[in-house]
Amino acid sequence: MFEACLNESNSIIFLGDSITEGGNWEELWPEKNILNRGIGGDTSEGVLNRIDEVLRHQPSKIFICIGTNDLAKGTGSKQIIANYKKILDSIKSHSPATKIYVQSVLPVGKCVLFGHDNTKISVLNLRLRKLCIEENVPFIDLHPLFADAEGYLKKEFTNDQLHLLGTAYLAWKEILSVEMAS
Repeated sequence: MFEACLNESNSIIFLGDSITEGGNWEELWPEKNILNRGIGGDTSEGVLNRIDEVLRHQPSKIFICIGTNDLAKGTGSKQIIANYKKILDSIKSHSPATKIYVQSVLPVGKCVLFGHDNTKISVLNLRLRKLCIEENVPFIDLHPLFADAEGYLKKEFTNDQLHLLGTAYLAWKEILSVEMAS
């Protein structure tokens, strides 16, 4: 479907999995030209495989949040980071004016049955932060806002321990407000 859509030059793209897909980003920032490129179940390899469609828009900004499904499917953080590196390299070479933001992977609730693991998420987030430093790309740590005192996804932000409710997206919007204003 995304390939059939018109080219939206200078847009802001949200790129990721179902957590990104669930955000009504264009309603949160109606004054901005936003494209939601979240796909339920997607992985870092999936994003890498579809990055050409994203880059054809020559976006002004890309906000990436991907990795939880990789971990749930047994992909190690080393491979996820290698995929992220290729994604960042592709953006930098094919859309050099695009400002890239990597967002941390969100915590999950206690009762998630899909193979998600907060310990693995924390390790991945540390490695993502390190990659962003090496690549000179801003890292947006969403984890503190979304985690409760025990490190689980806050109950008030979810109804299934993984996906987000509207209140969570409103909180997310506040974190991104500075980046969206610039």
